[in-house]
Amino acid sequence: MKILFDFLTLHYKNGASEYTRRIFYALLERIETEILKDVWIYCLYDSKGLPSYEEFSPNKFHHNQVRFVDYQLGSAVINRLDFDIFFLACAHSGGSHPDISQYICRSIIVVHDCVWEEIYNNDIGIYLSLNGNDIFRYREHGPFGKKIYWSIKSPTIRFCRWLLHCREHGVLENGFVTLKPAMDLFNKRIDNELVTVSDYSKASLLYNFHIPEDRVNVRYSPERIYKKDMASDSKDISDGKLNHLIISGIKYYLIVNAGRENKNAIKALRAFRSYSSTRKDFYIVTVGFKDELFSNHIDLKFLNDGDLQEAYKNCYALLYPSVFEGFGYPPLEAMFFGKPILSSNVCSIPEVLGDAPIYFSPFYESAIFNALLKLDEHNYEHYSQMSSCQYKKVKERQQNDLDNLVAKILKL
Repeated sequence: MKILFDFLTLHYKNGASEYTRRIFYALLERIETEILKDVWIYCLYDSKGLPSYEEFSPNKFHHNQVRFVDYQLGSAVINRLDFDIFFLACAHSGGSHPDISQYICRSIIVVHDCVWEEIYNNDIGIYLSLNGNDIFRYREHGPFGKKIYWSIKSPTIRFCRWLLHCREHGVLENGFVTLKPAMDLFNKRIDNELVTVSDYSKASLLYNFHIPEDRVNVRYSPERIYKKDMASDSKDISDGKLNHLIISGIKYYLIVNAGRENKNAIKALRAFRSYSSTRKDFYIVTVGFKDELFSNHIDLKFLNDGDLQEAYKNCYALLYPSVFEGFGYPPLEAMFFGKPILSSNVCSIPEVLGDAPIYFSPFYESAIFNALLKLDEHNYEHYSQMSSCQYKKVKERQQNDLDNLVAKILKL
């Protein structure tokens, strides 16, 4: 059996690439455990954009049953290699690799979400553009009603910012550009299969692409692989700022991936600034926001796997104000350590997190402020236990879905 396995998704380090990495290692483990000597994995990479994970470089990764195939060879050459199945770990990778739509072998295509379709259809792009524009952040620098805020330049700059944002992501002309190659591939054969990571993402697929329901299967994203074991008690912390924060014993709420617009960190920070005026002993720690807006705000740069675990392990609670998620890893990673979760109530988040978090609307700063007020020393242990229980439920589902997906790839 010859499996063509997507390494195109590994070009960037993000949730989809972590998913790819997890599936790949699970597949390899199954092959080795069951001694499937007739199975070969061919990793489809792009020589013009090598994997961002050093471990997966074609000249560094070596295994008797693993080979590499360059996307730049073209679909005609790749089709002649006569693969039994193509596993595309993230359908959005097809947006920059349209030649995959010409592959003729049976395919399993994973669609993590319809993010640009959702953002376009619901005008979230406008919200994110305006919310992230300094022109509209006079609250950070001056009083409400400052005259320049309503000057003639503001609407112009506001519109231009939105226009550039839309053009950058290709959603102004066509909201379906990024997923189009993968969907064209899916439609080539009746035995091709779509996999998605939540019931919400499945509904989004059915709504946006009018696919028969029985051709889409939901399998939760598997637990992320960390280079350092999550259960490790090691105290080695590379980031000096984080190390000082933990040693000092400061109570802090944590926001990860704060530099990404759809994570909506600015709203949460505004709410927390008001909260910290009465709870001066609490801090808010962001990862990747690239700015510190007030005295109780600490921003950290990119954290390696070990440091990120320590940030989760030592936080008071996780604050998750995201406006869109197809699944959502960070709350589960904090739940592993029994941390209370204060979370947005949109998209797939309530499905995955159940009754464990304190929920709020991500569009209202007062709602985030209210959620912060709800967590206190009287109910902290309750929400901590809720997190631990929900984590165990989701982990069991993740493992079952991972086993089933690997079996499907191997036709077992």
